[in-house]
Amino acid sequence: PANCKVQLMVQGAQDSTACFAPVIVDGCKFDCAGTLNGSVVIDRCGVCGGDGSSCLECNTVDIASTQLLLDGNANRQNALIKKGLRQLLNKKNTKSNKIFVESVRSSAQSLATESWQTAYSIPQIITSCANTVFCAQVSNIAQIDKYNENAKALDSLVRSVAKRLKRQGSTKKFVSRYLKQGDLLFTESQKISDSVPRTSSQCN
Repeated sequence: PANCKVQLMVQGAQDSTACFAPVIVDGCKFDCAGTLNGSVVIDRCGVCGGDGSSCLECNTVDIASTQLLLDGNANRQNALIKKGLRQLLNKKNTKSNKIFVESVRSSAQSLATESWQTAYSIPQIITSCANTVFCAQVSNIAQIDKYNENAKALDSLVRSVAKRLKRQGSTKKFVSRYLKQGDLLFTESQKISDSVPRTSSQCN
């Protein structure tokens, strides 16, 4: 506060009178930009007029294409299983084979659907920041591990179908090629999931 005097002047037709009155007022204030009574302030990063992000050191990546690959590969594993099941029924359309086919088809579809849900439960836009004072790290490992677990389960179903095909008289060449397709898809699923960032940042 500043102590000041205010002069009051009363002007009449013939003369005038003046008096002084003491007042207390706020002193002159300048913001960080040098503007009198301005509103610009220094942000948490020490920048005048900043938005508080310059010291967070963040990088952002869009993983939409990776999520599409994760979903697509699970669907391809599912499709391979269905292909093997059709071949099995073509070989021997027995009651036991029908029961096996229905059970495996249901399990494969559930796993593929869960893989789709898991892939898209990871944020599409992932932000990674070096600053640990204002930012916390959120793990994506649970979702990645779940996807890998489902991919492994789908691969196990492929092998189960291949084993039954072999018992039912499918050629060694067909079964070998079928298993090789399954191995390639499983390896691809691991490769894709490895490309997903393990953590993302949330800054206050």
